Amino acid sequence: MALDGTPFAARTDIVAVLVLPGRCWRCRRMTYPIVGILGPCHVFRPFSDVAEQLAATLTKEALRKLGTGAIRRRRSRVRPDGYLSNGCQHCDAIQGDFPLHEDLAAFRADGGAFSELVAGHVALRSGPR
Repeated sequence: MALDGTPFAARTDIVAVLVLPGRCWRCRRMTYPIVGILGPCHVFRPFSDVAEQLAATLTKEALRKLGTGAIRRRRSRVRPDGYLSNGCQHCDAIQGDFPLHEDLAAFRADGGAFSELVAGHVALRSGPR
C-alpha cells in the first residue's frame, strides 16, 4: 500500500520518496526533509522538480510518517518571492533547497546511495488532493 493509502496495484506511477535526515537549523531536532524521488528505472528527480506534485499528493499523515514537515510556499533572503519547500517536522522552519542540495551532494560524494534514503513509496498525481 502506498503512503496515501491507495493499493499499489491500482497505481502506475509509483515512485520512491527520498529523505535526508538532519538537524533543523532552528530547533536542532532531527527532521527528514524530502530531497527527491526515484522514479521508473531508478531515475532521480530533485525535490525542486517534483515539489508541486508532492505537495498535491502527500497528505499531512503521509508527511508525518516520513518525518517531514509541511510542503508549502516559504520565503528566504535568497528567494524573497518564495518557493515550495520542506519544513521542519517540529518547528516548521524552512529546510531550504540550497542547503539540502549541498547536503545531498556531500552524502553522495561520501559514497551514499539513493537507495539508503528511501523513506516510502507514493503514486504521484498532478491534481489537488
